[in-house]
Amino acid sequence: MRNFTLLTVALLLATTVSFAQGGRKIRHELNRDNVRHLTELPARHARTERARLQNRQDMKVNAPAKAPRRIGEEYGVVDQPAGKLYANLVANFEGLAYSWFGGFYDTSTDVGVISVVEGTDGNLYIQNLVSALYDDVYYWIKAEPAGGDKYVIHKQPAGFYEAWEEVDYITLLQLNAAGDSYEESSNTDIEVTWKDGVLATTSALADGTKAFGVVYQDYDDDDELQWYWDGSVYWNLSTSIQTDTYARPSVASQEMILKYKQVDENYAKPVQVAFDGNDVYLYLYESVPGWIKGTLDGNKITIKGGQYLGVDEGFKCHTYAHVSDTEVAWYEDEEEGYEGYWYQKFNQLLDEDVLDYDPATKTITGKHTITIDGAKDDIYYADLYDQPVLYVFKEVPACPADPEITYFSNFDEEYEYGLFDANIPTLDINGEYIAPDKLFYTVYFDDEVFEFDPEEYVSLEEALTEVPYTFDDQWDISTYGTDKEISFFFSVAKNVGVQSIYRGGGEVHKSNIVFYDINEGIFSTVEVEDPIRTGALSPVATKSVAAESYHDITGRRVASDARGLVIKTVTFGDGSRKSYKVVRR
Repeated sequence: MRNFTLLTVALLLATTVSFAQGGRKIRHELNRDNVRHLTELPARHARTERARLQNRQDMKVNAPAKAPRRIGEEYGVVDQPAGKLYANLVANFEGLAYSWFGGFYDTSTDVGVISVVEGTDGNLYIQNLVSALYDDVYYWIKAEPAGGDKYVIHKQPAGFYEAWEEVDYITLLQLNAAGDSYEESSNTDIEVTWKDGVLATTSALADGTKAFGVVYQDYDDDDELQWYWDGSVYWNLSTSIQTDTYARPSVASQEMILKYKQVDENYAKPVQVAFDGNDVYLYLYESVPGWIKGTLDGNKITIKGGQYLGVDEGFKCHTYAHVSDTEVAWYEDEEEGYEGYWYQKFNQLLDEDVLDYDPATKTITGKHTITIDGAKDDIYYADLYDQPVLYVFKEVPACPADPEITYFSNFDEEYEYGLFDANIPTLDINGEYIAPDKLFYTVYFDDEVFEFDPEEYVSLEEALTEVPYTFDDQWDISTYGTDKEISFFFSVAKNVGVQSIYRGGGEVHKSNIVFYDINEGIFSTVEVEDPIRTGALSPVATKSVAAESYHDITGRRVASDARGLVIKTVTFGDGSRKSYKVVRR
């Protein structure tokens, strides 16, 4: 672990805040499920993962009817306590989180969300005091009166993670002697003040030397229970009452398709649009209640930047929509020898954006970028829509765009399964949206079509060679963003492949088959004849490799045989590049 001191804290906060101007700032994403998805499975999960096959068998047995119970509720206060509620206060705090593959990163915010109840019993009850938790059950944290405006939070459960049957406890932490980690303080009490909607930590938590955070119990190598730090800390907290309001239409909306870019990739999804006289409302981001409001004047729609959209419960933050001028840029660090990556460069925030409107087709076209941000006056995006186009969808026959294999980890005997990810675009070969409920995909292992057997994939009712795009059992066939994550239960010898099938407009059309050679690290495309597809590919189009480079998740160059999660970048003979994740055990 790299050396970590208070000077490092100051430098890190300054660096990450400035980075937000030029690219996506890392959000509160210390999500255990995401970590499992992006990395090889940590050893501490072995007990849970070894029971995986038995769990799949248990899913086949119908459990007897019983009264519903929220698992873990016995550890703390689940329901909102009686008393006066201060809902969705704006939280401002400094914070850090630790990730094993990237070290410490900044989690400070000025738009966090905290709710407080002045309990009828004289105590305060606080919800979401620890914002980086990703638990199944969240507890209201009790703060007991200590005289005047002062309250004290004793060590207590903050959340419960069902898969591990793990209770997360909030406590007082302190920087250890080496300055590279946090440990539980001998006095675990956290002191706060409260008055008129302002919750604040005291001066004892002003500089990060001491901070509040989460610890949990787990077994060490000797099978003894020990306390472990969760990896996130917070200090210098204060709250205020939210005075911004969000817009919502009072008329019925209609579904339209939002087509947009992120970096150099095309995306599309259904959204809602409402026209109310000269007011136009766009509901582009489904995790918030607010709509983006625009003003229609002739064939132009003007959207103001900085509109409040409400609370994003997933990111636990107040959310705003901004418009900005952006471009796609190539990052390259010649000093470190890092070949770089494409990214969205934010040149400036705009006070407003003017979009073109075609009243005949109700098509709305923008030239700039709309971002959904966890920040009031900055780019800190949860989602972005560059060059957005909104239009009414009409289903027609279409040839689906080729899928892309984005991750592969072969069968592991200890965990008894392997994983691979594939991006299945809901777009056709011309970048137009296609209906997801009519989209399917076929998987190939070692050049053979794979049949998903309900004996192994227990959520299936019958064997399948074509999986519906919309199918997601959140276990063996699941969705992470735009990727499908597929588990398999045997060792792959040669390659993995994916093909998309679209049954829209009364016709059936198929993409090319995209393969990844697991031994050579080469992608190839097998052409499938289709009357819609134009252009020509060779029967097997394989790009020649000109160079290869390897980096860890932070961008540092590593050896080609480095263990763990490695980003391999292949430069082909035509100058194009492709990067993908490789796990070496």
